[in-house]
Amino acid sequence: MSSLRPFVLSLAVLTTGLISAQTSSAPRTTSAPSLATQPSTLSGDWTGKLDWIDIAATFKVTGGQVSGTFVIGGQTYPVQGRWDAVKGSLLFSVQRAAGKANVALTLKNGQLVGTSVLGGQSDPVKLQRVAAAVSARPTPYVLTGVVKNSAGQPLAGVKVFADNTLYHNMNALATTDAQGHYRLELPREVGTWRAGAYVQRPYGGGIWESRLYADNAAAFSGDQGAIRNFTWRLTGTSEEGPLGGTVWVHPDWAGVDYDTNDVELTLTPVGPLLDGSVGKAVTWRLGDDYTRKDVPVGTYTLTARQISSTGQKRPMLVKSTYDSNKGHYAPSVTATFQNSAKYGILMELDIVLK
Repeated sequence: MSSLRPFVLSLAVLTTGLISAQTSSAPRTTSAPSLATQPSTLSGDWTGKLDWIDIAATFKVTGGQVSGTFVIGGQTYPVQGRWDAVKGSLLFSVQRAAGKANVALTLKNGQLVGTSVLGGQSDPVKLQRVAAAVSARPTPYVLTGVVKNSAGQPLAGVKVFADNTLYHNMNALATTDAQGHYRLELPREVGTWRAGAYVQRPYGGGIWESRLYADNAAAFSGDQGAIRNFTWRLTGTSEEGPLGGTVWVHPDWAGVDYDTNDVELTLTPVGPLLDGSVGKAVTWRLGDDYTRKDVPVGTYTLTARQISSTGQKRPMLVKSTYDSNKGHYAPSVTATFQNSAKYGILMELDIVLK
């Protein structure tokens, strides 16, 4: 496969099984559990390759319904589909802008093997089940864990490091796999270690680098090893400051005068947020502060309206402060957060009542 193409994914999994029965000298009637209520051999985590690209999947089968995620090229897609226990087949789709990829897999010797077809081109697919952790105990001189986004989806390609607290510039580095797991071998040196991580992602025409923080910030001894999990948080605070962005709203009174306490603004996410998760709309009254703090980094469409004390609603016009056409107001505007070295993560917008 020469390039990574956006796709809609349809997956069919075929399985076979055996049913056994026991008899006794005294015949009796028993009711077998329905196939729909039996534990599915498909449920759980899988990882592998689509041609040369790392992929991962998490399936959860409840009755005939299937949910989960499919990860390819660092992008996570939600899975919704149906499981046919009689035929042993799974069907689901993932909507992308460029088209539809049809994937057919068969469960053979514990692996899902098959092909993905997109635009007439067929590529091999192979998935194997992710082994469950045998023990939650750390391994001496090893740092392990998993990295996920704010929606609990695994993150591939995250750089995880361990810094020695005794020696300057002594560290070890590892990268998460398609399932978000990492394993880091530590040098057999004296001193304790602290775990950290950072991720780089292209977004909104630029490259974002974000620091991630472990669920346990305590230093640990190398001969004891440690387990440290990370979550990419888009809101809240860290030791380096706020994690979310700030929306600055600049009222324009060139049209009709208005009270900013009567202004209601709504930010509606456009596409996934910076970490690949699905965002939620944010609505607030402007008031006297003119800002909305701790908004998850993403691309949003802004709308505004005046709601008077009598309940009368009147649409307002909006634009980006950095619009190349300074006079271009519209009923809505779509903008992406920017990372300013001086002012932090921000989005600046203008509003007017005509």
